Amino acid sequence: MPKTIVIRVLSARVFLWLSLSLLLPLSLTACSKDAAEKTEDLDSLISSGKKVEAEKLIEKRLAALSEAEKLQQLCRLADLKSTDPEGVSESLLKTIATLSSKLYGLSSKEYAEANKRLGQYYFRKREFQNSVDAWSKAGNFYEQSGDNCGEMEALSGRIAGECASGKCTQQAELYEKLLKLREACLGKNNPQTVIACSLLAEIYSRQKRFSDSLPLFQRVYDSSKSEEERAAASINLGRNYLELREFDKAKSLIDTALKYAEANPVYGRINPLLIAALKAKLYYFDQKKMYKDELSVAEKIMKLNEAQMGPAHPQLAGTLLIYAEALERAGKKKESETVFLRIKALEAKKD
Repeated sequence: MPKTIVIRVLSARVFLWLSLSLLLPLSLTACSKDAAEKTEDLDSLISSGKKVEAEKLIEKRLAALSEAEKLQQLCRLADLKSTDPEGVSESLLKTIATLSSKLYGLSSKEYAEANKRLGQYYFRKREFQNSVDAWSKAGNFYEQSGDNCGEMEALSGRIAGECASGKCTQQAELYEKLLKLREACLGKNNPQTVIACSLLAEIYSRQKRFSDSLPLFQRVYDSSKSEEERAAASINLGRNYLELREFDKAKSLIDTALKYAEANPVYGRINPLLIAALKAKLYYFDQKKMYKDELSVAEKIMKLNEAQMGPAHPQLAGTLLIYAEALERAGKKKESETVFLRIKALEAKKD
């Protein structure tokens, strides 16, 4: 087992969920301006909930309108359709973007708002690179105009798109910026700000900047609202103390998290919090060179995963590798060789 064991409290799915939770509701300022012409009949239809009739009325009017009026009505149409995930079409949103750039320019708020719409649309359609591109265009305007909250929303969308595509940026500068923007717009104790704090701490940790990640992990720990959140934060904070060789603090935090995870099983599947706590404990024993204790924990992790996945599942290979290396360090070379052969057989199945 490598000396540095990557311990993740956040599974890929949870990380993804955390990353998706960065998207805030879109502000539709540019598309909700009051029309210059009389629209009482349209407003009446909308206020009475007759969405289909309102959409038909807008579409009927479009041909006779100027480009500025047409843009306004298309935005209202997009607003009406936005409540239905399948209602807004790419062509409608692209038309809004094209008209916005033609009438107001590429450096306008109207064009930025149009790209925000496109960014959200492409994300829903799982076209993540298109989503990232659209959010980036929107972000350029907000950064240049000094609109911190608009820039925060656009940067959130960009990061979410990158993470959803499996290409999460590792640039600490972007997460530092996101945290500052969220603090300014939402406040230091807002849950979205705490999420940004956690993400930045993870980036610092991956870059082995443990002195920088420590106060951020501590901040997440202090912001915990429930026992489960506190246990998850304890693992990250404990892991960080391990890297700084502060073993007593690390042990106390990890043991607390492990106790909570063992007392709160997740029925029907492995509790990811339990696995994360056990891996943290495993790393603690490894760092302290307590190899028999390390082997005991490695065996427990292996059995938990084996019971969940089955003994022949290819993804079990990673857990078996941890177990095999723990056997080797504990002086059980024959048993270790047997497990390595099993790993080889599992990896052959992947091919």
